[in-house]
Amino acid sequence: MKKIFILSFLVFSLFTTAQKSNMSWETDYFKVLKEARDTNKNIIVFFTDNSTSKAQQKFFASSEFSNDDTKYLYLKLFKADIAPNQDYRNFTLRLSSVHNKGNEFPAVMVMDAFNTEKVPLLKSFDLKSTKAFFQELNSL
Repeated sequence: MKKIFILSFLVFSLFTTAQKSNMSWETDYFKVLKEARDTNKNIIVFFTDNSTSKAQQKFFASSEFSNDDTKYLYLKLFKADIAPNQDYRNFTLRLSSVHNKGNEFPAVMVMDAFNTEKVPLLKSFDLKSTKAFFQELNSL
């Protein structure tokens, strides 16, 4: 019985790790926009300050993403004061001026290839907010 439990745990762990690794975050704003236009995919934009909470980890590991991670493109934008270079800083400031006016970090939103908001900014990773976000995401 103990062996079955351990084996089940290992399989579950491998499955979960595989799901998380399928999401490929890009940091090149223009590359993601071009690919979105070429493939007609929406873009999940993650405004990050490099902090990670359990709620965020659970959000990004959810089946909403892992069931079909090729449905979207994933763009990670760093908070301007921790951006690795001036280009990244400019991308964050440009998108924040339109989609993240309150300068909320971490936050997530969905836009299309022409910077049109498809799902509004998620600023809180609590259960109620994430459920509403996923409902809107699924309605696209």
